[in-house]
Amino acid sequence: DGTRQLADGIGKLSEGISEARDGANTLKSSVKKYSDGMDEYGKGFDELSEGGDILAQSMAEYADGMGRIDAEGAALIEGFEQLKKGLSGITSGEQMNALAEGLQTIAGAIEQSPTMSAVEKQQILAAITGMTSSLARQDYSELSGQLEKYGQGLRKYVEGVSALSASASAIVKGTSEYVSGVRALKDSFVQLSAGAKGILGGISSLSDGLGEISSRLSEMPDRVNELADGQDTLYEGIKSFNRALSDYVDEGEGQQAVSINSPQNSVDQVQIVLRTTAVAAEKPVKEKPQSSMTRTILDRLLDLFRKDSR
Repeated sequence: DGTRQLADGIGKLSEGISEARDGANTLKSSVKKYSDGMDEYGKGFDELSEGGDILAQSMAEYADGMGRIDAEGAALIEGFEQLKKGLSGITSGEQMNALAEGLQTIAGAIEQSPTMSAVEKQQILAAITGMTSSLARQDYSELSGQLEKYGQGLRKYVEGVSALSASASAIVKGTSEYVSGVRALKDSFVQLSAGAKGILGGISSLSDGLGEISSRLSEMPDRVNELADGQDTLYEGIKSFNRALSDYVDEGEGQQAVSINSPQNSVDQVQIVLRTTAVAAEKPVKEKPQSSMTRTILDRLLDLFRKDSR
């Protein structure tokens, strides 16, 4: 019965391992999808890193351009101050015409400015137009007031450009830090992806091992049943031997067999006879007589005191 229960227990164990293998296969499928998703996510990290490099380069170029515009604004301020100083020395129409041409040149530069808003351009250009009209009428007092307004607008413009240039430098620094963070995140992700692949390999090995164990255990119930059948046969053989031994003991004309250990017996000695195959006696080996030629002087001296030598 115990052997049969062992067979049943092994069968249930085999079923449990099969279920564990199915669970491992399900987990393997899930981890495989997760690993594949991480591969796609890694490609996105590559594109993000490349985009970050392009962004950092673009921001560096932007900061460089803003620095040049800032320098040009400072030059405009310097030219404006010189214009104010030179206004008091204008005495001829030729000088007035040259001044008007200079104002038109400044107006053209402002119209092409990439950083000024439309409202700022409109205000400064209106001031330049007023100054040009004043030059035509030779109204220097009005021209001086318009120059002052122009100077105020120009200073605000230069201050705005300087602020943009400073913020551009900060943006470039932030972009560089962002790109560095993306690269560090990518490195961590690569390690995470490698770990996921390692887990996937371990689960695959576990699934294969459980499959091998399940296959071996599925054969064991049959082997245990064969063992149980052999035990039954052995048990029947022992019963037959006991019956034969009992019949042999019961022989002896109805005499009851008494144990030699019974206190009712006065047994001094017990002789047990075993029948075996004949044991041949070993043949005696004849000793070779020692040659007198090999005897030492000490041997000969001792022979004088030996009985046999007398």
